[in-house]
Amino acid sequence: MGLIRTLLVDDEPDIRMVMRWAIEADDGEVSVVGEASDGLSGVSAVAELEPSVVVLDVKMPHLDGLETASRMLAMQPGIAIILCSSYYDVGMRREAFAMGVRECVSKTDLVEIPDVIRRVAGAAA
Repeated sequence: MGLIRTLLVDDEPDIRMVMRWAIEADDGEVSVVGEASDGLSGVSAVAELEPSVVVLDVKMPHLDGLETASRMLAMQPGIAIILCSSYYDVGMRREAFAMGVRECVSKTDLVEIPDVIRRVAGAAA
C-alpha cells in the first residue's frame, strides 16, 4: 500500500499532538504530512499537500467538520476522511456517511487512529 499520507485538522493543539504521537509511535506505515487548526486552513492544506487521508474535527472555527469534508471531497473525490469528535448524533453521522466520510471516531479513542487510518486507506486503494 505504501506510505499513507495523513493530514490532521483540529483546533485543539493537544488533540493534534496526541494523534501525531499515536501515529509516530506506530509501525511507520502512516505519515503525518501536515496539520491545520481550522476548516479553511484544512481545505488549503488538502490542495497543497494532497494527503490520502484526513483526520478531521467536527467542531472548529470558520468551517465545521461537515462543511470542511464537503469541500475537501469536492476538490479531491478519492480522499478518505475520518471525522473525529467528542460527540456525535445519529443525524450528523448519517449526513457524514452520505457525503462520503469513511469513518467517525471518538476523541476518547485517539490511540486507535493509526488502525482506523490504515483501514480507510485500504478501502480507498
